[in-house]
Amino acid sequence: IESLNQNALIIPPVNAMLDMDLLEHKINAPRDINGQKHALHVETISIKLDGQPDMDTLKSVFTKLTGRKYGNIMRAKALVQTSQGPYRFDLASGQVDMIRFNKDLTNSRLVIIGTGLQEEKIRELIG
Repeated sequence: IESLNQNALIIPPVNAMLDMDLLEHKINAPRDINGQKHALHVETISIKLDGQPDMDTLKSVFTKLTGRKYGNIMRAKALVQTSQGPYRFDLASGQVDMIRFNKDLTNSRLVIIGTGLQEEKIRELIG
């Protein structure tokens, strides 16, 4: 990736785990989306986070996203300038990780990837 994009932010995985449910996903007939065949269709929601939320609030949001109330969330990630400093939040395979980031952030954003995402409920959760 670095050879393709010198400015890419590379974050190596740590203690990566595979969600076995993804391997057992029953794939229906491919969907035709803009002339391309896709067997698995996922949705992405990207939400700009205003201000500097506190860590407890973000921990609570990410913990609540692990359930099915907001859709089948495969992955959620955020780079956030919190009131306690810059942090990276990751949700994958039902586990939440929070790691201090090495530089201040000017634009905080949450990205959620999954199926059947309940965007309005997610936006209400974030506030």
